[in-house]
This record gives sequence, C-alpha cells and structure tokens, in this order.
Amino acid sequence: MQAEAIQGLNVIGYVRAESGVGESARSTLRALKAAGVEHSIVDYRYGNVSRMDEAIDETKLNGLRFGVSLFHINADQLAIAQEALGEDFFGRNYRIGYWAWELGRFPDSWQSAFSCLHEVWVPSTFCQRAVAAKSPVPVVCIPHSVEIVNPGPGDRRPFGLREDSFVFLAMADMLSIPERKNTLGTVEAFMRAFGGTQSAAQLVLKLSNPERRPDIMEALHDCAQRCRGIVLIDRYLSRSEMSGLIDAADCFVSLHRSEGFGLGIAEAMVREKAVIATGWSGNMDFTHVGNAMVVDYQLIELDRDYGPYAKGEMWADPSIDDAAAKMRAVFESVDLRTRLGRRARADCMRLLSPEAIGRAARERLQRIYSISGR
Repeated sequence: MQAEAIQGLNVIGYVRAESGVGESARSTLRALKAAGVEHSIVDYRYGNVSRMDEAIDETKLNGLRFGVSLFHINADQLAIAQEALGEDFFGRNYRIGYWAWELGRFPDSWQSAFSCLHEVWVPSTFCQRAVAAKSPVPVVCIPHSVEIVNPGPGDRRPFGLREDSFVFLAMADMLSIPERKNTLGTVEAFMRAFGGTQSAAQLVLKLSNPERRPDIMEALHDCAQRCRGIVLIDRYLSRSEMSGLIDAADCFVSLHRSEGFGLGIAEAMVREKAVIATGWSGNMDFTHVGNAMVVDYQLIELDRDYGPYAKGEMWADPSIDDAAAKMRAVFESVDLRTRLGRRARADCMRLLSPEAIGRAARERLQRIYSISGR
C-alpha cells in the first residue's frame, strides 16, 4: 500500500459484461458517481463468456489509484482472479469482495476465498446472514443501486405484442441455473389463471442464452404452442431494448426459488410496474405486501445438485395457486396495480437510488480509511 494513496475506491470486475455480475459492478459505479466518491475501474474479463456492454466511463479505466479495492468477482472465481491479477492487486491494499449468494447457507467449499479479503460486501440482508455465518471477516450489506428512470408506456411493436393485451413479463438466463428462476412455474401459474385459450393476457418470457438449456427451451416452446398467450423472446436485446421491454409490460413476475437480490424486480418497481414475486430471499429487503403481490411459498430440499446449489439445501417452492390468483387480481384491478406501482417506485427511490447506495458506500469507505490508517 502506497502511503500517499488518496481516499477512493478501485472497482475491479466484469464491468462491461452483460450479466448479473456485470450489472452488479455497474450498479456500484452508478452509486459511487452519484455520491461523488473518487474511483477507478479495472475491466477484468478472465473467464467471461457474456456479451460486452461498452457504456462505462472510459476516463476511469486507470488501474489501482486508491488504498481500497472492491472485487466484483464471486467467491468461486476469486482464486482464479488472484492468480490472474497477481501481487499488485492482492498484495498491499485493503481488499473487499462483492459477493451474491442465493441460498441460506454459504458453501463450505468456498471458505478459502475469505483468506485474501479484509471484508465482504453483499447486496441483501439475506446474503449477509448466509455469508456472515461462515465469514472470518466483516460482512456489510451495500445493496445494488437501481437507475432511476421516469415511468411511462413502452413501445410494444418491436416485440410483436398486442397493444390491447395485458402483458406479464418474466426473465431468465439459461447461462445460470434456470431452475432457480422457476420459469416453468411462472408458465404454469399463467395457464392456471387464464387457461390455454385466447384471452386478453399475454405472458412474455425473455430468455437469454437459450442454447445453453435446450431441454428447458423445448418445454417452454411446447407450452407456447398449447397456450397462445405465451410469447418467447430468446434473441439478444441491448440494454436499452431490455428497458423498453420492461416499459412495455404491465406486471413483472418473479416466481423465483431464491434470489441474492432480485435486480429485475427492482428495475420493474422503479418503473412503477406492479410486481408479483416469491416472498422469500434477497428481494424481501425491498418488496412487501404494501408494494408488491407477495406469493406464498414453502421451503423444500433440493432433490439434486443444481450447479453450485447442493442437494439437501433449501429453497422456496412458490404456490402456483396463490401466484395464479394474484395474476388474476392484478389483471382485473387498475386501482390495485396503480397503488402497488406508485408505492413500489417510491420505496425503490428511497432505498435503492444511486444516491442512497452511494451514501452507504461512502460512509463505509470513510470508516475503512479511518480505522485502517490507509
């Protein structure tokens, strides 16, 4: 650590990747900028297979300038990053890992990742409880920031959606573990609510990297053939097109089994959309019965390994009946979805705006510099 290093933050991670970890890094950059926190950016790309989003501040791509570094690299990839980046990044400065984890227990197999860090930041209190139970270093909740945009009706024409339909929207990335997103459960709830015949409702499924899970894609295509209200969008959409798709929807649905945070939910809420979401895991920091339709669930054991999620761990099994009833309620009541949307936007602006998250990050950084002498 150079004694002359000024107070600020080096942000190291997949800052251009069009993925969850990429958006996580960019959410931190938004927050730091909003709070006036000096920062630099290191665009780490090792092992990334996602498309690149080039919309970052090129003037900040200037390496290690400060005494504290934040690694937006998940625990299972940190040893690889340490080897790739070397002593300059892991030898002298105060090191923070920014991790998301979606289950209630943090894996023992990742315990070694703590050894190169001084503390860990996480996006939700759900993550905080899971990681802190295993962590020898402080675990601090600094949520993702959400870009504040003005709500408004989106243009449905680019997506082939009917202007006179009520549009439910759900999203899943086949590159991750789609069983966690429970897209087939969302389809089942929609079909239970509206049947397989023509109705005034449509369910749009935005599916990224479809080639990664042909089995699930085949099942979804089969459902779409049986129910004309189901629309699959599996082509690439830019960030602005994704925003336009959320704007074009009436209600965002997330019948997830678990979320580390729930960024898609938050992005819909800030656009004043009604949200239907499982009442468990990271999203419950900002969703509640006053601003969303919270779906009942039971915790169940995983029947097998799903990627990093081990057999015998627990996640939610959202009630299809309850989700279907809530879909009908939102569909039928303009007053309900208007009330939910307005409260959702107000809560997200208060809790998750770049300014709010930036203040929390700045306060934590000030404390780090004061107690570490850096």
